[in-house]
Amino acid sequence: MGWQLIATSGHRSEQALAAFEAADVVQADVLITSLGVNDVVDQIAPAQALVALDRIHALATERAGVRLSVHCAAPPMQRFPLLPQPLRWFFGRQAARFNVALSSAVEGQASRHVLHLPEAMQRNAAELMAEDGFHPGPRGYALWAEALADRVVASLPQLSIHSPS
Repeated sequence: MGWQLIATSGHRSEQALAAFEAADVVQADVLITSLGVNDVVDQIAPAQALVALDRIHALATERAGVRLSVHCAAPPMQRFPLLPQPLRWFFGRQAARFNVALSSAVEGQASRHVLHLPEAMQRNAAELMAEDGFHPGPRGYALWAEALADRVVASLPQLSIHSPS
């Protein structure tokens, strides 16, 4: 069992797609994406960002044999301490729009799920942030990892049912 990280802080979805296209990928059962915040900040339309995310999913399926994709929803940016009002409110609204579009895009696809942060994390987002006020702190990352693990474990029967013969 192993894992591979293909990531660059600050990438928008289209940049993440380019990085994925250029990478030598290893075989994997699960793809986890954490994209959207930089698309929101750079005011990329959700539809445009989701084209790249769809392509990442398709490439992961084709090149790595991925059978389950978990796409992390954008976090509650309206609670980011670094952002002043009304920017915090604006980015929060844009993140919510991204999440609605993301959920709609993967709806009905058994191999794709959206991970929305647990309500407790959303309510307490400011308390779970790093000192920079923009990224999760250690406790925030731990809770996020736990939610991801729970989502993947809940999907294990689906992976077994759809495993190649």
